[in-house]
Amino acid sequence: MNVIATKGGEPNIAPVLRAVLEALREHHGWAVASYEAELRWRSWRWQLRLPSHVGFVAIDAEGWERLEREHALLGALRSPLGDRLPRVVLHDPERRIHLRERVMGRCGHEIEHMVFGSTLVPSSELRYHPACPLSPAGSRLAEELGRTLAQLHGALGVEQARGLGLPAPDLEPTLELVGWVLARHVSDPVLRRGFARVRRWWAERYSARVLVHGDPHAHNLVVEPGTGALRALLDLEDAQLATREMDLRYLCSFGLPFARQALTAYRETAGTDIEEAEVWRFHVCSAFEHLAWVSPDHPRFSQIVSWARAAVLGLTPRWT
Repeated sequence: MNVIATKGGEPNIAPVLRAVLEALREHHGWAVASYEAELRWRSWRWQLRLPSHVGFVAIDAEGWERLEREHALLGALRSPLGDRLPRVVLHDPERRIHLRERVMGRCGHEIEHMVFGSTLVPSSELRYHPACPLSPAGSRLAEELGRTLAQLHGALGVEQARGLGLPAPDLEPTLELVGWVLARHVSDPVLRRGFARVRRWWAERYSARVLVHGDPHAHNLVVEPGTGALRALLDLEDAQLATREMDLRYLCSFGLPFARQALTAYRETAGTDIEEAEVWRFHVCSAFEHLAWVSPDHPRFSQIVSWARAAVLGLTPRWT
């Protein structure tokens, strides 16, 4: 195996490679010596990218428990979601190795260009305007993403999801941190007033929880080039029991026309009414959340401030 890239060289890479090679030979008889692979250290596990597969290697029991939980969830969702999830080809508890088929297609920022039909993506201000561009491929993705999220949200009952060990987190601790960041690093009165409304709204609100993906942004989608067909949802690591809007809040990132079309498809599939303004509120809340995740001295911080301001001014939902 020829390792062409590594990142974050802790822990030692050699034992990881040996374990992966042994597992692939033992389980599949693969002659993997000719493979080119990208092996990176990602937070709490190794990530291995092969031409046709993606693997994860946990270095301790806690990491393997997280992979076990995601593996169990993928199995439980195989029937209701089918090919919209990557297929597991190897799950080796002894070596703590998990391998999936790699789904080919566009991912991340490439999807934005396809949705908007341009090499230049719209500003945050334009994304929250009804005239934001939406290509035919973007229209197809909106419909398929809306339907797929509805299928995911109805796939498992609450008790079944709890039985898989999925958490039901509370946003309040994050909002506490956002308030601290705004008080010390952001003087914009628009954001101060907007965040005060967010805090009051969240404190008053609680609704039934469903299984949600937790992080269905562009980097966790795989889309067919040209047509916009949704090929897969990736990375169920953040799956949890939460309100539906926790997943739907990301739709606005592709523009209002995209979000509205996706919500229409979602309502038709789920058979439930979703208030547009409530999804907008969750999107504004998400913009504020990012202020807690990025250091004020990081170059991205000013971009997040601009995003939050555009969301507060552009979506302007009622908060009561």
